[in-house]
Amino acid sequence: GAVFFGLALLLRPTPGGDVYGPLADALTGRAFRVLPASLVALAAVVLVIWIPYSRSEIGRAAYAVGSSEQAAFMSGVPVGRAKFFAYVLSGLASSMAGLFLTFVTYSGEASAANGGTYTLYSIAAVVLGGVSLYGGSGSAIGAIFGALMFRTIGDLLFVFNLDPLWQPLFQGVVLLVAVSIGSARLFQVRNRLELFP
Repeated sequence: GAVFFGLALLLRPTPGGDVYGPLADALTGRAFRVLPASLVALAAVVLVIWIPYSRSEIGRAAYAVGSSEQAAFMSGVPVGRAKFFAYVLSGLASSMAGLFLTFVTYSGEASAANGGTYTLYSIAAVVLGGVSLYGGSGSAIGAIFGALMFRTIGDLLFVFNLDPLWQPLFQGVVLLVAVSIGSARLFQVRNRLELFP
């Protein structure tokens, strides 16, 4: 991240810049004056990218590689292609999130401080959504609901007037509990294959 932050400053010594207002307003406003445009875009990503990918051969291969790369390779799963497509889709989703952040803030500043915060939030969202950090289980739908839960926790802390200095601590505790619950299964099995019936 620091390398790309430096490249961004090299290309544009003055951070930020103008964002095309009508496009930003269209993508951060309301679609058809009813639904938030970001929700429509999220539904489109799920319908156009996630569902076909998760049901495809390469998507199932990605789950197999996440469970055990060696076992997937020995079973004839195209490990290289599965990892390549997983990274490509991850990069695509990250770039879309970056664009939405640019449209919301009306700024193209590549701030390293903001990047670290969103990295933690993205990990928290997928863990709260039931995606295993050890691989092989979870879905994008779960990650979306995890992000909504994590956002709701932050909103509730604001509603209950909790001191802003305590909010990161509370969110960190929630994340720690979620990771602990998710990894507790690993301590209960004698054979890793029992995790994936």
